[in-house]
Amino acid sequence: MEIMIKIIFLMNLVSFMCYAQSSVVTHSPIDKMQFYPCSSCHQPSSLSAMTLKPRTSRKSLGIHEDIEFKHMPEVMDCFMCHGHKNPDTLVLLDGQTIQYEEVPLLCGQCHGLKKGEWDQGLHGRLEGSWKNQKIKPICTDCHKAHMPKFPKLKAFPPPKVPKFGRKKGEH
Repeated sequence: MEIMIKIIFLMNLVSFMCYAQSSVVTHSPIDKMQFYPCSSCHQPSSLSAMTLKPRTSRKSLGIHEDIEFKHMPEVMDCFMCHGHKNPDTLVLLDGQTIQYEEVPLLCGQCHGLKKGEWDQGLHGRLEGSWKNQKIKPICTDCHKAHMPKFPKLKAFPPPKVPKFGRKKGEH
């Protein structure tokens, strides 16, 4: 029994060492964005509202009209997260600008517990094998940025337990 415990311990140690040595990378959300860079339509502005480049309107572009915004009641406009001085960046609450690849920093400002779980590998899932590079999803890989809460799912009924010749009421 003692030998078995040592073998299991060594296997876990080797597995951990291989895991620790392999690199973990994230996806870039820019790959999924249909209209990027944002500056191709939006010009930087010092105002609280970004302006479209001349001869461009939202209606003529047919974009941003279908965005349903259901994030948090405290988030009232786009510029809580999106930069208006540089439309190709995100903005933290302290005014610091970050790139779209750093979206966990942005989400973590309000969702600190989930960010801590994500940092430790408890929230989200790693893709890849134990000996190769791992891919760690960022918030927007699973959650929609403007509507992050998952919709309620209808539960399936419980499975029927086979009776195996028992009559109703017998145990």
